[in-house]
Amino acid sequence: MKKSYIIGGTILLVLIGGFVFHRYVYSKIEYKKGLSYYKNKNYQKALPLFKDAANQGYAPAEVKLGVLYLYGEGTLKNYDKAIYWFKKAADQGDADGGFDLSVIYVNGLGVPRNYRKALYWVKKFAERGNAYGEFGLGWMYLFGKGVPKDYDEALYWVKKSAEQGNARGENLLGYMYENGFGVSQDYNKALYWYKKSAEQGYAPAKANLERLESEH
Repeated sequence: MKKSYIIGGTILLVLIGGFVFHRYVYSKIEYKKGLSYYKNKNYQKALPLFKDAANQGYAPAEVKLGVLYLYGEGTLKNYDKAIYWFKKAADQGDADGGFDLSVIYVNGLGVPRNYRKALYWVKKFAERGNAYGEFGLGWMYLFGKGVPKDYDEALYWVKKSAEQGNARGENLLGYMYENGFGVSQDYNKALYWYKKSAEQGYAPAKANLERLESEH
């Protein structure tokens, strides 16, 4: 009898594992279909596919669904739903969800502006080596948002982000070199980092690069 219980339990675990794996694969397929539509700016077709995958707990789809609600793409703008989906993703350890949630709190989109909550999310993922989290934490130290202004800390985190190839981090590091925040003012290094960021298509870096080149 005991042996039959063990066999039955093993079969049940295998069945559960198979179901979870199947659900994951299905969600990933739906997400990729949605992503294809999203990249072509066909947000209305992307929306139900992201919803389907997000409802299965697939974090990347939760983030993209939050983005659609945040900007009102393919649906009505809804900050509450954006926050809901970003938080679900962030709670699963998804760094993009955490960063997007911090943007919500920094800008007060649908909620009162709250730098402490923004700090919580960027710090959580920065300490795990995520480039967006590092950029966000560096930005907060640079401008004294939610933390005392600290150029040394800002430089530490922004540089880590930039060295991972994060376009926002590269642009912000260029800004720090241009203005001498935490470093000796160095226009050549500023141009270097602006250019690296601009080459990734980051519009603010392109503008900074053109401006600095025209001035120097």
